Amino acid sequence: MRKFLPLLLFSFLPAVLHAQDIQSEARHYLVKIGVQNQDVNRIIEIQTQTRKQIREAQLELNVLKAELEKALFPIDVNMKEVQRLLDQSLGWKMKSELARIKERVELRKILGDIKYADYQRFMRAALRRSGGRANGGNSAGNSP
Repeated sequence: MRKFLPLLLFSFLPAVLHAQDIQSEARHYLVKIGVQNQDVNRIIEIQTQTRKQIREAQLELNVLKAELEKALFPIDVNMKEVQRLLDQSLGWKMKSELARIKERVELRKILGDIKYADYQRFMRAALRRSGGRANGGNSAGNSP
């Protein structure tokens, strides 16, 4: 696995650059709707942290999925190992979802309901225009 880590990290470079474009658009939009600079910076920081948490969870889930496939390969499957892997997977799924919820709550506190709703619509449109998601998840606090 360690042999592939540099290759894996390099493969995410386009996604990182794409996320920076979305982040720049978001920053400009927030200023346009009258959000103070310190709040804009805080929002971008919250979204950056959320993206990192979700990405980490996705990577861990990918590893666990592969381990689960390997555990299911033998004819005589060790069900305790399968359960352990599933428990770990659920933990990472919960961390990912909790990160999204925390982001949503924090952004609503900063922006208020009306600006938050406007920002959420803007981010959905920006992500649609760009053809995907900046973070592999719902960065504007959008629930799945």
